[in-house]
Amino acid sequence: MKPARAIDGRSRPPLPPASLIGREAELLSASELLTRPQIRLLTIRGPGGIGKTHFALELTRTLAPEYDLGTVWIDLTDVGHPQDVLAAVARAVNAETAEPDGIARAIEPHALLLVLDNFEHVLDASPQVAGLLARCPNLRVIVTSRVPLHLRGEQELPLGPLDLTGGMRGAAVRLFETRARQVAPDFSVTSDNEALVERICERLDGVPLAIELAAARLRAVSPAGLLDWLDRPLDVLEGGPHDGPHHSRSVRDTLTWSFRLLDEPERTLLGACGTCTGSFDLTALQALTRQPNVQGTLARLVEHSLVQLQPVTSDAPSRWKLLDTVRAYAVEQLATHDETTYRDRHARHFLALAERAERHGELLRPEWHARLALDDANLHAALDWLVRGECAAQALRMVHALDVYWGRASTARKAGWMRRALALPSGVESRALRAAVLSDLGAAERALGHFDEAGRALREALDLYLEQNDPQGVMEVRAELASLLSGLGQCDESLDLFRQVEEDAVSAGDDLRLAVTLVNTGVTFLRQDRPQRAEVTFERAHEVATRAGYDLGVAFAVTQRAWSAYVQGRDASSRPLAREAWTLALRQEHVFLHYVLVHQLAFRARDEGRLTLAARMVGWSEHAREQTGEPWDVCFAPHARTLDVDLYARLGASYAAHREVGASMPDEDLRRDVQEWLDALDVPGAIRSDPLSAREWDVLRLLALGATDKRIARDLGISAGTVGKHVSNMLGKLELRNRVALARWANERTTTGFSPPGT
Repeated sequence: MKPARAIDGRSRPPLPPASLIGREAELLSASELLTRPQIRLLTIRGPGGIGKTHFALELTRTLAPEYDLGTVWIDLTDVGHPQDVLAAVARAVNAETAEPDGIARAIEPHALLLVLDNFEHVLDASPQVAGLLARCPNLRVIVTSRVPLHLRGEQELPLGPLDLTGGMRGAAVRLFETRARQVAPDFSVTSDNEALVERICERLDGVPLAIELAAARLRAVSPAGLLDWLDRPLDVLEGGPHDGPHHSRSVRDTLTWSFRLLDEPERTLLGACGTCTGSFDLTALQALTRQPNVQGTLARLVEHSLVQLQPVTSDAPSRWKLLDTVRAYAVEQLATHDETTYRDRHARHFLALAERAERHGELLRPEWHARLALDDANLHAALDWLVRGECAAQALRMVHALDVYWGRASTARKAGWMRRALALPSGVESRALRAAVLSDLGAAERALGHFDEAGRALREALDLYLEQNDPQGVMEVRAELASLLSGLGQCDESLDLFRQVEEDAVSAGDDLRLAVTLVNTGVTFLRQDRPQRAEVTFERAHEVATRAGYDLGVAFAVTQRAWSAYVQGRDASSRPLAREAWTLALRQEHVFLHYVLVHQLAFRARDEGRLTLAARMVGWSEHAREQTGEPWDVCFAPHARTLDVDLYARLGASYAAHREVGASMPDEDLRRDVQEWLDALDVPGAIRSDPLSAREWDVLRLLALGATDKRIARDLGISAGTVGKHVSNMLGKLELRNRVALARWANERTTTGFSPPGT
């Protein structure tokens, strides 16, 4: 059947400006949704610059042949009033009137795909769209909008940023390269610049418009220079095509278009969100704005695609964030209001959060550590505001509260913040606080090997505590001074001071301080090359920490007991202690404990013949240590050098490569490999030279008999891909080249009386 009236040719979809990159999954999803009879209104929703129009063009290009009237495309950018939407539709379909019934008569009984692009500023026309759908059973409508239409039967398809993973094959990097070549034809992403381009795309949050505008800047700047420029993204991300929508020629124009659609409470809350760095929760927004019904206003900002809901576990409180460009714009808008008020509120809120956690002291529970980690960026932004504003008392409170949270993960950064806070002019009322921070700084400087600086800080702290008659403070500083003397090699003086601290801790009933003191006393005995005396001291520390419920202290004590036994050559008692230490350490968020223990376990992996694993463990440990800025302790450094030399002698030039692999390994991968090795040692029947897990032996037995991967997979009830992964792991562990060599290795051991696990 032919239509009664022809469709206006000017309303056909324009040609896409370029190929669509990285939206394959969303296109499949949208196409599938529009095959369902009950879905007749699809809203492609997302923030400005996310590529909604381009996506809709590609979608309609594939769907148009299914409609005998084809597709009508209406760009609503220049439609000034909601009542004009129907008039635009009527013109497009050559209807006699702009009334819903007139438009229906022009369309029916034919099938038409209607696209309404940029709907967000004419939302009051939503009922008119619903009326058209009710009158035209064969009509399908696709809407692109920054906000939903809130109609019954509306199906939303949120469009988010491009995938930032996958390196040079990832969508964001591919888009950058494609657009960069339009201005610099010789540009390409290579292994040399891949990481740099990835960082650029990450800074732009994977937003297509931002990536395209940034790529165009390669006319004037190198990729490295572009990354520096992105510290002020709104000043860089402009100069878009003149033949595109006027509000998409720069990121600032795009955001201004969205901002004008907000009411005053929404604008205020968006500015408050901009005060936060990284993600934030509802309590932070409530503290910042003090608005009634923050939830409702926040929900509308999410609907406007200006605030992004963060994925969290099902039982975790909700968190939100702004894309970096949105945050930069929100901060600009906040500057027109009382920005100082919001920054002060932000600092007070996160100072209070830090101090709530600090009340747990060194028993900071893992859940509290995880809670602070969520707001790590906000905590440091708040601290920066306090320091730059010379709010000495609050800055000192903040660095003292964060001391346990910082721990040993970034000692150099911690010391830097403490120095800045202590340099601020402060009054007499802050002297107690100053003493506490000086003590914290002394411990950090000592860990960094800055012994002169540590001594100055600790002596000043001791004077302040004595002046204030604070016995607890005096005891803590003396404990730090004892550790400092120990690190300087003045072990006899150190032990005398440790004994004094020990007596004070016993008198005060302070088991936590006593446990820490005993561990440090044991370390001093190790520095004196007295491992037997050290082991006895660590055993006592273990008892005290257990009595105090101090799990971190228990983990340290067991770790050092295992090492003391190892250096004495008592492997029978050392091995189960090391296994226990590993289990305890996995429960703690303590980088220092982790890298020390992994390095100690690397000696055992070396002894077991697991040279590749040992090299990777050394690489991981050294990388983790270097991140903290701390050197090896004087009593462990010679051992670390010995292991390094020995592994190089055994592995040759490949040692450096294996170390590098370990240095770049994700924590969970390293822990999995170590756990697998330790589990294999616990298998009944396994002997010390067996480097394979029980499951790997299951695979190897069948492989040695000539079974294919499919046969092995069927017999063991696993996938062929998993079989291949086990084979690859075994080749790496045993340093063999191929499956033939692997089968020969297995047959040699079974024919010489070796009994693998489970046989």
